[in-house]
Amino acid sequence: MEFTAADVFERRNDALSASLGEELVFLSLSSCYFATGNVGTRIWELLAQPISLREISTALGKEYAVDATTCERESAAFLRQLIDAGLVRLRA
Repeated sequence: MEFTAADVFERRNDALSASLGEELVFLSLSSCYFATGNVGTRIWELLAQPISLREISTALGKEYAVDATTCERESAAFLRQLIDAGLVRLRA
């Protein structure tokens, strides 16, 4: 399934996270352990409230000086990983 820029994502209620050195680690009580670096941590912070792929890409593009197309593609790929790990869901 491809995401659109207007798709809205949110954290799952059973997803936990904690800083571990320079990484952020995630744990879904129903699935697995997941770790990420700076950009993934920033996406997780943005997911504190339901947010669209467009809003995530815009924020990251400004913060990391990345072009919009690359930022949206990479953000969508990371969100797919979070969904597959049971940490995030696509809001209906």
